[in-house]
Amino acid sequence: MLSDHLDALRARGRRALVCYVTAGHPDRAASLRLLRELPAAGADVIEVGVPFSDPLADGPVIQASSQRALEQGMTLDASLELVREAATSVPVVLFSYLNPLLAAGPDVLRRAHAAGVHGLLVTDLPVGADPAARPGSGRGRSSSCGSSRRPRPPTAWPRSRGMAAGSCT
Repeated sequence: MLSDHLDALRARGRRALVCYVTAGHPDRAASLRLLRELPAAGADVIEVGVPFSDPLADGPVIQASSQRALEQGMTLDASLELVREAATSVPVVLFSYLNPLLAAGPDVLRRAHAAGVHGLLVTDLPVGADPAARPGSGRGRSSSCGSSRRPRPPTAWPRSRGMAAGSCT
């Protein structure tokens, strides 16, 4: 759904408005309301941030929102439940660090998909640490792959090319 949605926007000459919400901030009820109302307000895709205790790649605003959500008991599974309950009309991308995903167990991606997650953004997944998604591995590489590597500044050009080589899009 995510790739098709973005392709349809591109075909119409539109860019996607991607909105970010930290799950559980400022509280669970407000997060649920935001997730449900963002599509009507123009969001094309919603990123749902899983609160994490060590958000090293995030700035002070997301760090503070994550801390507040954690203090209120928000977890990865509670974030997935929030997505499931919101049942948005636009694709949802789960925005997480690697540790919460690893701690959640081997079925976390199945659970995320069942909750209504259409994509996953792992901010600290090192290049080469996901061999199952590499071309030729027999897994994670198909027309509906959904795997995309987007280098972030200040990534050196040779490293950027290597990241893109493992991408489906």
